Amino acid sequence: MRTLLWVSGLMIVAVVSAVAPVEEGEVVTLVARDAHGRERGQRLWVVDLNGAVWVRALSPYSDWVERLRSQPVARLNRAGQVSTVRGLPDESPGAREAVEHAMELKYGALARFVGWLHAPDAAVPVRLVPQASAAPVRLAPQASAAR
Repeated sequence: MRTLLWVSGLMIVAVVSAVAPVEEGEVVTLVARDAHGRERGQRLWVVDLNGAVWVRALSPYSDWVERLRSQPVARLNRAGQVSTVRGLPDESPGAREAVEHAMELKYGALARFVGWLHAPDAAVPVRLVPQASAAPVRLAPQASAAR
């Protein structure tokens, strides 16, 4: 029995190691500042759901979620387009279920496999709300030159 458990554990580690680095589908980079002001990037799967952009942490203790909780403004690089966003974690059961379902539809078998490896109730969906990167600059009208 002990040998069976040991072999099963090795097989799980092998499968996770083989699948973990795979980036199947669309992957974005979310860059947020840590408590010391250093920028830290995280590569994440992304889904569009009801007109909003969502990413997901597999744990409420993920470093990047902690960074967003203390400093919610971040940069999102999606398909080479960089935008400023506000990351809003939403741990409500409705958001969690909807984002999990959208991830499974978009990323297929790999998303289902990842779902088996973590507790779905621990996942933290994060809505990324677009922010203006800078206040618009209003130019004063130029006075016409007198003739």
